[in-house]
Amino acid sequence: MEVPDRLITLHQATEAENSALSGLLGEEWERQRTRWRNAATKSQAAITEQPRMLSSTGPPWRPR
Repeated sequence: MEVPDRLITLHQATEAENSALSGLLGEEWERQRTRWRNAATKSQAAITEQPRMLSSTGPPWRPR
């Protein structure tokens, strides 16, 4: 199964926000951690939703 570009983009954004935590302290770290968690939540929600989208439309290889 091919991974949709949207999921790859969301994952890359999450990784970038996580990487940005390096070297931060205190309030800056807390703000960046919030950005990272928000990106991770959005990414996880999209990953969870993907099978639902496929099941509602059926597999692309099955004739309708």
